[in-house]
Amino acid sequence: MGASAMIRPDKRQRDRARALRKNLTEAERALWQEIRGKQLGAKFRRQAPIGPYIADFLSHDAKLVIEVDGGQHGETKEYDTRRTAFIEEQGYKVLRFWNNEILENMEGVLVTIEDMLRQSFSGADLPPPDLPPLAGGGKRDIPPKHKIPSTRDAAALPPTHTLHRAGQWSGAYDLVTLTYDDRFLRRKVLTTARGERFLVDLPQTTSLNHGDAFELTDGRLIKVIAAEEPLIEITGPNLTRLAWHIGNRHTPCQIEPDRLLIQHDHVIRDMLAQLGATLRDISAPFTPEGGAYGHGRTHGHAH
Repeated sequence: MGASAMIRPDKRQRDRARALRKNLTEAERALWQEIRGKQLGAKFRRQAPIGPYIADFLSHDAKLVIEVDGGQHGETKEYDTRRTAFIEEQGYKVLRFWNNEILENMEGVLVTIEDMLRQSFSGADLPPPDLPPLAGGGKRDIPPKHKIPSTRDAAALPPTHTLHRAGQWSGAYDLVTLTYDDRFLRRKVLTTARGERFLVDLPQTTSLNHGDAFELTDGRLIKVIAAEEPLIEITGPNLTRLAWHIGNRHTPCQIEPDRLLIQHDHVIRDMLAQLGATLRDISAPFTPEGGAYGHGRTHGHAH
């Protein structure tokens, strides 16, 4: 079966994928924090339907599927073999890791994924052999958008291991503008407003707030700015009731006196419309309430 004949997921398949996203295993959750938000240079989806199956992590651009063995599948070896064969028939490469590999050797897992991404993009973007050489005999390079930043290459960049919270620092050298999803990271290469790249290497995955600052090892401070992004503005006569329903779905929500803001989610949108909310698409910085006790993150049903 070719990729053009891939079975589109039905509602039951989509609902199952959504349920799996809510119940990631420890290993799946740990790996997701390292590969989400293009931290390795490619966008991954988690618990993504592919034909009759659900891949743990899938990158459409890189044609790569990552499977975590010992996770939520619980299938027999024969079933797993059929599953892998089907995914490969759709043109995807499949990488498999055991739970203990992810939990005990994350750096090695990430290097393996980076190498596969580099191979995938190089193979996809090398010019056909009949193309003439560049003027002056130069070599054709891979387009910049497909260069995969390696954790080893990043060692040459100025690093930061320290984060200062908003209100506890002063004197920004530069700015870095990030969306809400991109403000949840541990190790990632970022680019400032001046075009300077630096390596974030924090002790643990951290939720950044607007106004926080990274301190580089040379003492310079890089201020974090919450980027404008597409949101749903929610208004209505009973915001408290609407906020309760949003919170009941564990959906990040920015609470203001006369409105609520959430990221786009068609399921939540339909629910709010049925509750009588007035909804409007806007673009604004997203700074939702934190998790328990005002810290950390609330992870929604689609995360």
